[in-house]
Amino acid sequence: MDYDAKELKAQAVGILTDLLPRYRDRLRAIDPRVEAYVAGLTDDEHHNMYEQLGALKFLGMLDEYPFDIPYTQQRFRLYEGIWESGRHVKGGLCFSGLAGRTHYRLTPIQAYMLAGVYGFRHWVDTGAPAGSRQLLPSEVERDGMIWDCRRLVNEAVFFIPRKFGKTTIGAFFQFEGFFFGDYNFEGYCCANSADQAKILYSMAYDLIHQLDPDEKRIRFTATEINWKKGQPRAAKIVALSAGGKTKDGLFAQYCSSDEYGSATYVNDHSDMASLVNVVEGSMGPRREPLTVHTTTAGNSLLGPFQVKLDAIKDLLRTEVGQPDRAPWQFAVILQPDEWEMDDETLFSDERIWRKVNPHIGITVQPDFYRKEIEKSRLDPEKRKETATKLFNVFQSGAVTEWIKPELIRQLQTERRIDDCRWEDGWSVYAGMDFSQGRDLHAITYLAWNENTGEFFADLDAWVTEETLETVSISELYKTWVDAGWLHVSPGKVLQPSLPVNRIIDLNGKGVNFMAFGYDSYQSREPIMLLKEWLFSTLGIVKPDEMVMPVSQTFASYNPSVIKVENCVKSDPPLLRFSKNPMWPWEFGCCQLETDVRMENRKPLKRNPGSDACKVDHVQALCTCFILEEMLEDKIG
Repeated sequence: MDYDAKELKAQAVGILTDLLPRYRDRLRAIDPRVEAYVAGLTDDEHHNMYEQLGALKFLGMLDEYPFDIPYTQQRFRLYEGIWESGRHVKGGLCFSGLAGRTHYRLTPIQAYMLAGVYGFRHWVDTGAPAGSRQLLPSEVERDGMIWDCRRLVNEAVFFIPRKFGKTTIGAFFQFEGFFFGDYNFEGYCCANSADQAKILYSMAYDLIHQLDPDEKRIRFTATEINWKKGQPRAAKIVALSAGGKTKDGLFAQYCSSDEYGSATYVNDHSDMASLVNVVEGSMGPRREPLTVHTTTAGNSLLGPFQVKLDAIKDLLRTEVGQPDRAPWQFAVILQPDEWEMDDETLFSDERIWRKVNPHIGITVQPDFYRKEIEKSRLDPEKRKETATKLFNVFQSGAVTEWIKPELIRQLQTERRIDDCRWEDGWSVYAGMDFSQGRDLHAITYLAWNENTGEFFADLDAWVTEETLETVSISELYKTWVDAGWLHVSPGKVLQPSLPVNRIIDLNGKGVNFMAFGYDSYQSREPIMLLKEWLFSTLGIVKPDEMVMPVSQTFASYNPSVIKVENCVKSDPPLLRFSKNPMWPWEFGCCQLETDVRMENRKPLKRNPGSDACKVDHVQALCTCFILEEMLEDKIG
């Protein structure tokens, strides 16, 4: 089914509005602020679609899993203490404020965030027979086995803008675990750089130091906090930065991942992703492990968090009315809705500012956004930084972009090229690029439906086995291979039969190929196999008239560039794409280069020297439109 963001948002708001009366009392029993936040999400002008979809997941989990209200309320009191008539009475933590150290109440969205992590429980069969050992307080004996009631959520993703208070939230989870986690709790403050890790660590340091200001029981150093010998606990917290030497023997219960959105794939892997993986990999024996990602967007469209965020969004979209597929994961996503991410809207519509940051007037001055936007009008780099950090919109490193990835994501649909059969009115053009180096081996399929006039684009991609292990974005490629979006050709060079066999398979499914276009460089073997099949099996007497080299010049590309732009930006759109995540990624890698003398344009890599920047399928899409135009002219 096609994914239309505006329709899905309207559906989510409608369902949320209908369900709310049934859940109000249960939400209020957790905390009135949780009820207020969820109720406020029915206002579709001031909240984004993924907030609303996340709340639907929250309500569904209330029906499926036990919720520990007393435990959750204890965490609220631990954070804020006790308040009466709007005044702090006792207890709670002090935080740095403009007028000095003070107590703060949780805002509705913060109460919701903590409730989502701490509240949900599930029963786990420990595998231990009844009577085999002493029971923990959370365990019971049932059906001859020991069952344990544990926290359900073990990963929280808080995609929130700068000046929201995200570091405070991350530090609080460290504080809570240090005092109330396992006896030998280990918490790690992970960040891309030592300076960033120290910011998070310093906040946790400050919160913990409040309970032992004389340092009689707890030892504090520049990078580690632990209990002194002879104390009733052995917990510790450590600051770690990406790229450093992570010691062996970690036994983590909690991982704070700060500014994960700024991590990139460089030199065969992401240092930040590797650090998080090492910490999470040590959590195996823990009953209640927890990873909390608190991050803004980054200046790269290619990073491990972007992959994770896309997967979370996809789950939230497809879980509407469906059983939850990832109950262990809780997310709060604050950003503009997908159709509001263009710069003109971001920088002019004040309604979006509060949609992105509900803490305007609380943790950030009311006129802060306005002042930052005014500064950015005179500075392109400042403008990019503002969009990234204040609006949570990922930005490319290139100043000149073509079609933004966000627009492509809006146009993605569940359809595949296998579904575009001739009996349903589809004709298909294929653009091919069979490079023998570290590039992708690419086929783009452009299908046109004579009944509806719409276009649809899908792709197949192969990498060699050697490239998969040596390319700088190996981890990302392997994620796509595991998901079935990217194929692997054994050895060091592309097996020419693989893409040809794929075309033969599609033909057998009823896909009607009209023409094939290719870049003549390094294409001899697969093209010969393709022509041989067309001649010997399909009886195409002159396969050269169906399989054609396509010029790569500015002049040849320019009409197809215009055609792609018009199709994706028309209302309604005339071109949709498959769900393959390589589509938005490659469009994000594109910039348009212009032949100044003739003013013709063609899409090229924004970073030509990087093997982490690919545009093969976008260029092949243009080839498909060139083929479509050529055939139309011939018929005409």
